[in-house]
Amino acid sequence: MDTNKFRRLMWFAMVIVFIAFLMSMCDKAHSAEVNHFKNSEFSCKHCGKIVIDSRLIARLEKLRHELGDTPIVITSGYRCPKHNKAIGGAKRSQHCQGKAVDIKVAHYTPQEVAHFAKMMGFTWVKAYRSWTHLDVR
Repeated sequence: MDTNKFRRLMWFAMVIVFIAFLMSMCDKAHSAEVNHFKNSEFSCKHCGKIVIDSRLIARLEKLRHELGDTPIVITSGYRCPKHNKAIGGAKRSQHCQGKAVDIKVAHYTPQEVAHFAKMMGFTWVKAYRSWTHLDVR
């Protein structure tokens, strides 16, 4: 095989490999889940323990997207039993299982957030005066 033919063949092979690499990167970028929440946002305010149901995070991401990617502030996530009792939480609170959050969203009333949350598949939704409770029981 002459040198020019070999060089063209090698160049062609490199182009194919590069295209395959670019395609794989595009697939990874599209399939990667975006997580706008830090684990620390879900931690118990008493002991710092973190328990989070993955369905809760997935639905919060969907809700954030539905609300125009407006940031969601988690005012209460996981609660250890001691903290839950101290604040007067329900005896069987979903917060104690990492399945509930209380949230605030700027520019949306708790009632508006509740409306969208129901559409996103949260199983229990309650709008309070200044926040919204969501859970995935």
